[in-house]
Amino acid sequence: MLCLIYVTGKGPFPGIIDLFGAAGGNIEFRSSLFATHGFASLALAYFAYEDLITDIKQVDMVYFEEAVDWMLNNQFVMDSGIGVIGVSAGAQIVVKLSIICGPKIKACVCINGSPFYTEGGTGNLYKGKQSANYIMNVFPDRVATKDDIIDISRFWPCKREDIDHSTIMNLEDATCQFLFINGLDDKSWSSDLFSKLGCEYLKEHGKDNWKILSYPGAGHLIEPPYAPLCSLCYHKLVSVVVNYGGYPDEHSVAQEDSWEKTLAFFKEHVGKSDHVRSVPSFGGRGAIMVQLSKL
Repeated sequence: MLCLIYVTGKGPFPGIIDLFGAAGGNIEFRSSLFATHGFASLALAYFAYEDLITDIKQVDMVYFEEAVDWMLNNQFVMDSGIGVIGVSAGAQIVVKLSIICGPKIKACVCINGSPFYTEGGTGNLYKGKQSANYIMNVFPDRVATKDDIIDISRFWPCKREDIDHSTIMNLEDATCQFLFINGLDDKSWSSDLFSKLGCEYLKEHGKDNWKILSYPGAGHLIEPPYAPLCSLCYHKLVSVVVNYGGYPDEHSVAQEDSWEKTLAFFKEHVGKSDHVRSVPSFGGRGAIMVQLSKL
């Protein structure tokens, strides 16, 4: 399901594809905020919504590739290339998508994600085939439980020596700019370590198309400003409550700072429109428009 959100104006507007993680469904609030800053943002549902598949592991990257082409052929979107943003499992998808789509994607924002292939993770399936021969090693015996809350942070590698580096995605094939945003109190997995290793890999391949933002005290779900901290969350895939980490004050600071830098990043690398107001106004100018479609 495609939900393109933009502000009324002459257009076309710089485009963004916006993905969330394992919650499934269609989550639109971030795309609505992007629209008020002059972007045409596609809130893209990809599993557990209407007639879409229910198993995130069965999502084929072709679905997202088609969404990129749909955006670039849409009259309201600039055809010079788009930006992509994802959090958690959605971040894995947008990193892989940037590799597949090449110059069609100009900028990629990865929020607490992983540029490695992971067990049961997203981004592995492409054109009906597993695109990775190897997946990141895991440590089930290190999962901790307290008061029926699961801490899975050590289920994944949390030290350099824990990681099988052959499981990294072929980031060198991407032509876009990367922005990795990490919470240093992320209890879901070691997103900061994964991002740093990904950027070191890019550097080894002669690339300088990356930037990392790391925030002390911030948890897993870094969202736009003033969204409440979600430190505990019922995880649909494992049917338990998991610890996502984060402290209210530090997490709030991270959300404010990373949102401003995300907007600046997309405006620099994807483009900006002079035809809209930053804040919606009355009288029809700046009104939010929604275009619904299916791939």
